[in-house]
Amino acid sequence: MRESIELHGIGEIKLQKPKSLVSISDIVAIWGGQESRAKLSRAIAAAVGISWSRDNEIQAPIYNVLEGDVIGYGGQMMEFLLNKGVAPTDLYLSASSLMPELLALLPTAKEVSKAEDFFQGEGKSGQDGSQHRKGVE
Repeated sequence: MRESIELHGIGEIKLQKPKSLVSISDIVAIWGGQESRAKLSRAIAAAVGISWSRDNEIQAPIYNVLEGDVIGYGGQMMEFLLNKGVAPTDLYLSASSLMPELLALLPTAKEVSKAEDFFQGEGKSGQDGSQHRKGVE
């Protein structure tokens, strides 16, 4: 993932790889779906938000993974960026290329399968959860 993005009105913004795969997955799902242009623009703004480094002087709103409201968060990010002087067209042109970069961060089926094999013991199938269930009942 690139280290920064230039947004006219704010300047250079440091980016960082999002810490949550769920947040990436949420945004990529909207981007890859048959959504309206308004929702896609919010997804682009949300992509900027989840990639926003906390090392920046200006602090952007933080995505709530528990809520999973990409469209609401994207709207919040759009308002934040517009109020900082970023033109919507600049946001689209500069930030839409973040989407494939986020997609590339998601694990592939092969990588997930390898991780699954790693956690299974001696060729046996994975835990059925019965031992773990007792601890939370």
